Amino acid sequence: MLVMVMPWDQRIKRRFKLRELDILIAVAEAGGMAKAASRLHMSQPAVSKAIADLEHTLKVRLVDRSRQGVEPTDYGLALIKRGVAVFDELRRESRTLSSSPIQPPENCGSESPWPSSTPSSRPSSGA
Repeated sequence: MLVMVMPWDQRIKRRFKLRELDILIAVAEAGGMAKAASRLHMSQPAVSKAIADLEHTLKVRLVDRSRQGVEPTDYGLALIKRGVAVFDELRRESRTLSSSPIQPPENCGSESPWPSSTPSSRPSSGA
């Protein structure tokens, strides 16, 4: 039986979800999955599954679970630190994009890169 192993970077690109990263950050901030679930308006099993899915994708344990709550592992702390930076950058860029008009790059001319939505430019349906 031949088993194909997906290269690490392809696995991450296909399976890594920003929502799971956001949930991990919320769990660390709240100190527990139930508290994070309440803050995120999710069920505790859904939060737990998101963390487990992220751990499965990365193939490392991100949090240590106990009756007292959860504690991020060293891997979890590193990912949380970078995750906070990612979300900060996304917020900054979102503000930048929403506050300035979009200009076409100088080398592309003034025409839109997207086809016109007029009926004459649409392919015929064959009917």
